Amino acid sequence: MNYIVFDLEWNQSSTGQEEETARLPFEIVEIGAVKLNCHGFRIGEFGELIKPAVYHEMNQITGRLIHLQMQELEGGRPFVRVAESFLKWCGEEDYWFCTWGSADLTELQRNMKFYEMAPLSKGPIAFLDVEKLFSIAFEDGKSRRSLEHAVDYLQMEKDIPFHRAIGDAAYTAVILAEIYLLTGRFHQIRAQMAHAGLPLLGDRKYGSEESCALGARVGNVALCAHSLEFAHPVEGRQMDFHIEPRGGAFREFFGNIFS
Repeated sequence: MNYIVFDLEWNQSSTGQEEETARLPFEIVEIGAVKLNCHGFRIGEFGELIKPAVYHEMNQITGRLIHLQMQELEGGRPFVRVAESFLKWCGEEDYWFCTWGSADLTELQRNMKFYEMAPLSKGPIAFLDVEKLFSIAFEDGKSRRSLEHAVDYLQMEKDIPFHRAIGDAAYTAVILAEIYLLTGRFHQIRAQMAHAGLPLLGDRKYGSEESCALGARVGNVALCAHSLEFAHPVEGRQMDFHIEPRGGAFREFFGNIFS
């Protein structure tokens, strides 16, 4: 399982007079992406400019944000060819799309539909909203912050310009690695379980109201590494370690004394 962390830059009409505006309010002009493996390690990147076919004048506000000129975009390839290259780069192995917020995935699908490309999936798309996960992991779970806010919060080095697709994808990938379950970061199992609607018993930081109430009673979070198995690095024999869960939360569970 891989993770395709991507970012898009797009242009929009300066006049609103084009007949395509209703079907394509935002025309993608750049795709940038970083591929992470199942352990959160970076294993590839993709970046390409797209030659405009609908809006041939840069919107003033958009131009100030993305630092791109129309002359640069004229050297790009058409959207369909770039999108096909991007999807081929994503690979045959199963993957999740990951973006900062949900707008990029929406606009990718809208642009593909405009050019009559096949949909990304016949069913639900495997997708992670990294902006939402950041809020769950580090803030209140409800607020939505800018990518630059998250970079500052995590004290990451800002060595790549913002509002360019490959740069924003790279920042988003690092943030995802910080909060993703397999990194084993402090509290992240708790945050991911809460995000899935399954808060841990006794978790007063990420849990539900019921969990918070029980947390005051049980005194600890019902999270325990019950068993650990691995091959001995020298001898190759299987090593197995097991412990019984301890603490007030597990006494409540095993004793079946919930009121």
